[in-house]
Amino acid sequence: MSTQRDRPGMSGTESEHGLFVTDRELHRLISPRLGWDRFREKLRLAELRGFPPLDSFWGGRYWPKVRAWLDKDNRVDDHDTIPLAQDGPENFDAKPRPLPRSKTKQVGKAVLDSAAGDAQPARLSRRLHSVAREG
Repeated sequence: MSTQRDRPGMSGTESEHGLFVTDRELHRLISPRLGWDRFREKLRLAELRGFPPLDSFWGGRYWPKVRAWLDKDNRVDDHDTIPLAQDGPENFDAKPRPLPRSKTKQVGKAVLDSAAGDAQPARLSRRLHSVAREG
C-alpha cells in the first residue's frame, strides 16, 4: 500500500481509499455512529441539496467534491467573512447624547413601616383588620 509520501498532494483519506469512495466508506468517514439506514437516508436528502452524486463510471463519489460540499455546508470558511455595518457620516461637533437611564419607580410605604394603630383597610385583609381592632 502506498503512503502519503509516495503520493504528494493527497490527503490521508485519498491515499487510503483513492479519489472515489463508496457510500460504505463515506459512512465510515463522515458519521460512523449513525446507523447505515439513517446515513443512506441523509445521503439522499443531501443529494437534493447538491451533495455530489455517485459516479457510475468510477463506482463512487469524488472525495474532493464531497469534502468541499461538507466544508461549505458546515460553513468552515465563514470565519473570515465579517459583515460590516453601513458607516454613516461623522460629526465631531455634535453634542454627546445623554445616556438612557431607567426611571425608578417610587416605592410606597410598606405595611409594617407605618405607626402602630395606623392600619389602613385598603392594604390589609378584612380578617387582619378585625384582629387589629380587637387587640
